[in-house]
Amino acid sequence: MSQWHRKAKWSNTTAKLRPLYQRTVDAGMAVCGRCHRPIAPSEPWDLGHVIDLSTGLGSSQVQTEHRSCNRSAGGKLGARKTSTARRQQVQRNLRLPDV
Repeated sequence: MSQWHRKAKWSNTTAKLRPLYQRTVDAGMAVCGRCHRPIAPSEPWDLGHVIDLSTGLGSSQVQTEHRSCNRSAGGKLGARKTSTARRQQVQRNLRLPDV
């Protein structure tokens, strides 16, 4: 869990928003924002981010997602950040010294 999600603000927002989305899920009308398939009332689900860094994250920028879709997307994002950081470190180490 990131530092951002540990903040009380995020926990409070999720606690307020989840019951609103729960009604849609219970009615069988929720659709996963990632894979665009329906979310059955019996399936585990998460509120996922609609990532738009230019405007930040707000209550209108969350969507219902299958738990597996949400966690998979988070894992891919984390792996991409780690790979980029490693690649940059290797490039810094391979630079020739100035002569």
